[in-house]
Amino acid sequence: MCSPMRTVEMLAGTELVDGVPLVKDQTRVLVCAHKGGREEEQDWGVALRVLNEEGDEEAEVHIGGDGHGRFNFSRGMVRRTTDYSRSYEGDISTVDGVKAFMDGLLCNIEKHLSAGTFNSDKGGYDSGGTTVWCLVKVPGILEFANCGDHKVAIRKRDGTIQRIHSWNWNNGVFNKDIGTWTSCDIESCTCSGCGIRTELEKYLGRSTKTFRHELGEGAQKNEERFIVNFDDLRLPETIGVEATPLGYLYSGTWKTVQNVLATFTRHTIIDPECDQWDIGFSSDGPYSHCALANIRQPEVPADIEDLMHLVYDKEELEFNKFAMCSQNSLIHKYIPQRYNMTVEELGALTSSKMLELFMDWFHEAYTCKHPKIDHSWWCALQESNDFVIKKDFKITADMTLEERIQMIQHFCGLCISDDNALICILKGVKPPPA
Repeated sequence: MCSPMRTVEMLAGTELVDGVPLVKDQTRVLVCAHKGGREEEQDWGVALRVLNEEGDEEAEVHIGGDGHGRFNFSRGMVRRTTDYSRSYEGDISTVDGVKAFMDGLLCNIEKHLSAGTFNSDKGGYDSGGTTVWCLVKVPGILEFANCGDHKVAIRKRDGTIQRIHSWNWNNGVFNKDIGTWTSCDIESCTCSGCGIRTELEKYLGRSTKTFRHELGEGAQKNEERFIVNFDDLRLPETIGVEATPLGYLYSGTWKTVQNVLATFTRHTIIDPECDQWDIGFSSDGPYSHCALANIRQPEVPADIEDLMHLVYDKEELEFNKFAMCSQNSLIHKYIPQRYNMTVEELGALTSSKMLELFMDWFHEAYTCKHPKIDHSWWCALQESNDFVIKKDFKITADMTLEERIQMIQHFCGLCISDDNALICILKGVKPPPA
């Protein structure tokens, strides 16, 4: 029987908590935050290790989520997680033991969501959201749980990348011929989003799902962003609620709806080599407005697999190529319209000249009579502009993983992603020499 009292240490994180020692180890984990244009609601993530009474490491616990401006969500979540890990009395060395540990961890997460998110919403909007991801890792076992739009991928020793699917209303595929995503059928689909939508229909009646682009709400045609509507409830994108009338938010049904939305998708991997794999987590920020480049298929919006290739493929990449391999509207619509040029002419510009045009357009969008860009976003753009110029506009082959991630984050910001772009890398253990 394992000791009932364990020690918890933090390997890396955006949130430091009193009483949890930080033992920063970048050989094992990188937590790279990027504020983007939403400084008041930063995405967060922490990496913890759990030690037994003898000081031997038993498990790693990784947890993160979307930023929340109205209550101290992330720090309280980390506190709950560390307290739970310290006091857990069960074994966490077997598959069943890891699953039981994760069961209790998710129960604590849902309690915190209920105390903060569910009970703090005002004005008819779920300001907190329920986006949380977590991983429990022990030798030979990976246990994932996700109840939001954060993305996860594994990179194996041979370079193979395996995506762990996240919660979404839709898990279709991109149709290059029509420039948008296929929509799954709720009657036959088995994806997590359709499953949750089916569950909600038990309490809210029949629903409809519409591309946000079709509603004229600012999304690009090629973004996989949906609105799900019930009679009195609107569920935009992955997580979040807008309700009419407002009193609906405080009904008993509202609590049921939020608990359904907080349903975690679980994924277990059992493999003796999984300790050697690198695992990447990212918030939805790099993909906002299709900002991330897809070097291998530029005509398709990028995903977590493409992010992992950008991080690990030791190739030089200039800003102008990154931008032209991105599906964002700045490249394909706004800049050509504003400066009366074709996309091809734009692509022929040097990185310096292209970035100069971008910043000129951003400045006009910030200073015009009806600004499209607020002050915090403009400040973030200026910071990214200065950073990229300082680095000579390029990702180089000799950059470290952290340096490459920083460049990718700033490139995405300059390609009109207005969101936070948290990227975490859990590094695998190198096998001993043969």
